[in-house]
Amino acid sequence: MAITSPRVFRSIFIVLSALFGFATLLRLPGNLTPLGDFNSYFDGLSGKQFNWSRFAYTQYATDRSYLCNSLMIFEALQRLGSKADRLLMYPHNFLLSENDVSPEARLLRFARDKYAVKLKPIEVMMKDGGGGKSS
Repeated sequence: MAITSPRVFRSIFIVLSALFGFATLLRLPGNLTPLGDFNSYFDGLSGKQFNWSRFAYTQYATDRSYLCNSLMIFEALQRLGSKADRLLMYPHNFLLSENDVSPEARLLRFARDKYAVKLKPIEVMMKDGGGGKSS
């Protein structure tokens, strides 16, 4: 039987189509229900209410880029209905006062007011040779 015969091409096409179909099915999520049902699953795991107050998503932002990235993460957590607390650690000089109009201060207040983020100012410690920016 020659490799160029229609029967061989048809067999190869069927096998490749079946493999593609199975690969596509394997990539689909097993449960297509809304995320709200997902949270109720965790609430009933042990037959009692899940204590979300013991957990928090924590972000550490040392500059404006990391701060923006943290806000995007907090937005996603809010949109997905996360019940865990949210904490953002940031350099203490980002928010000097409630009247501060710097971009960092505005982003911090936005995170606090819109996404219920708890703000924790910190003192950033730099160590020589620690991978920081060189001058």
